Amino acid sequence: MTNPLPFLGPVALHDINGDGKLDLVIQNTYPVGGAPFVSVFLGLGNGNFTHLHHYLLDLDGSNSSNIVIADFNNDGLADIAMNSTLLLGENNLTFAAAPALAFSNNIYGVVVGDFNKDGNPDMAVQTATDLTIALGNGNGAFIPAHNYRVPQPVVSFATADLNSDGNLDLVGVVTASSPLAAWNIISELGAGDGSFRSPVLSPGSSGVPDPGNIVLGDFNGDGKSDLVITETPQSGPGSLLVSFRKWRRDVCTSRCGG
Repeated sequence: MTNPLPFLGPVALHDINGDGKLDLVIQNTYPVGGAPFVSVFLGLGNGNFTHLHHYLLDLDGSNSSNIVIADFNNDGLADIAMNSTLLLGENNLTFAAAPALAFSNNIYGVVVGDFNKDGNPDMAVQTATDLTIALGNGNGAFIPAHNYRVPQPVVSFATADLNSDGNLDLVGVVTASSPLAAWNIISELGAGDGSFRSPVLSPGSSGVPDPGNIVLGDFNGDGKSDLVITETPQSGPGSLLVSFRKWRRDVCTSRCGG
């Protein structure tokens, strides 16, 4: 695929049309003063993609969060959400704009999970200082149910069952208070009803001013969620930080080209 799009933003992978091949959803922005939009590219299964459609986004000149894809209205089709924009999938491989989500546009990140165990996808929405849990009702609408203050801005966060109690939890990376100060890992344990315990901060890394994305997975096969964080300093090589089991930071740090 040759990219004709001038300013690329967040990217998401998903099998949009259910053909078993991964497709691309990419947020873009027209040159200065233009409107932001999201583009959908269908995967051909051979490393190439064909462009499907562009859709305008309601970002209002503020931060663009990551793209999340799920079946928010339980019709069996993939839907796309980003900031306050919700695009509902239709049978002809197009997307229809739903009423704007009742979130602040100044969103830093969104994760999706069934936080209250009702079978409908919910959203955890992070702004600079607050975390909002918005519960989905299964028809594409969301109700902000809980709001939590966070002590420092969250760069990136993810969801998994961290303590093996059957409830989804949240973990994220919060920024340093100054360029050479330590950044921290923040975790919030879910109660299974859409609510979360108060945020808990754990020590992160000092001397690295730019923590980036966070990914959770069982990387050592022990049945527990492990943590990967990208670190991108302003100069010099970047790094991957891999923490196993109880967020120990002393296990594996591998350097990669910056």
